[in-house]
Amino acid sequence: MAPLKKPFGVTNIDTNVDMMSTFKKRVMMQHVGNNQLIELTKTAFLCSRRVPASIILKCYDWAIGQRNGNGCIISGFHSQIEKDVLHYLLKGKQPVIVALARGLKKRPEPDFATALSTNRVLIVTPFNQKVSRASQATANKRNELMIQLANEVFVAYAQPGGNVERLLMKWLRKGKKVRTFDVSENRALIDAGAEIL
Repeated sequence: MAPLKKPFGVTNIDTNVDMMSTFKKRVMMQHVGNNQLIELTKTAFLCSRRVPASIILKCYDWAIGQRNGNGCIISGFHSQIEKDVLHYLLKGKQPVIVALARGLKKRPEPDFATALSTNRVLIVTPFNQKVSRASQATANKRNELMIQLANEVFVAYAQPGGNVERLLMKWLRKGKKVRTFDVSENRALIDAGAEIL
């Protein structure tokens, strides 16, 4: 990708997202980084905060498998397992979109410096800088936006009855492609139509 003129500037992305596959809605997002990544085929990565031990190593293996590919991964990278996955992804070459559940900070986190300088990362948020902390409500909106922007979803684990599971069940009913690990903990998603990885 060609270098951007202002890779660290905060500007807006004006994009159409598919809202539940019934109508298009324009969404303004602030961003830092390579805004061309928004046009790539994207896989949203989600995982509930409380992860069974049997899934943690599978997540690491998945991230290692993704990091040298060309597929763009979009995630909030907020829970500990999501942060661990981001750690592996940033060691690779594939593009990454970080979707925040708060507004942008004045400076990106130091962890992103190298990836931003090589145009591999885009940090986006639908929230302005007045939203300085993530909350459950902003995380829910962020997750919804990530799924709308993504071509498919990979969920490592969705806690039964939790926010991630409810969100994914809604999108499975709408025909979104969702993939997951073949483990008993994800049986509800698989029974609802999630594909086994």
